[in-house]
Amino acid sequence: MDLTRSGRKSIARCWRRGVLKLGRRRRKFLKRLSKSSKKFYDDRSSDKSKMHSENLDEEKQKRADIAKLFETGNDWEKVCKMLSLAPDSNRKVDRFRKLLQTLKNEGTYGKSKREAKE
Repeated sequence: MDLTRSGRKSIARCWRRGVLKLGRRRRKFLKRLSKSSKKFYDDRSSDKSKMHSENLDEEKQKRADIAKLFETGNDWEKVCKMLSLAPDSNRKVDRFRKLLQTLKNEGTYGKSKREAKE
């Protein structure tokens, strides 16, 4: 394939234009990428700090509830309030929940039966 000098120049010109276009596109892409990543990390850090403060508030509230719980109530009420007995699709706690409820009922009835015998 024998190209004339003008043919080679036109090919070189087209190739340079293409490279320059790719360079501009690449720079634009990188600029958009850096803006979007900066926005992502800014949003992420604000969300993390917000969640951290919410978790601290929830933990303080939970500790206050537990402290108040230990002031009054019988043992089984304390146990059942401290443990989550609500069904959860992520965990298999059905047997444990049933066992605690059975023990709670037996403990309450057993206590009342012992009191009746005395």
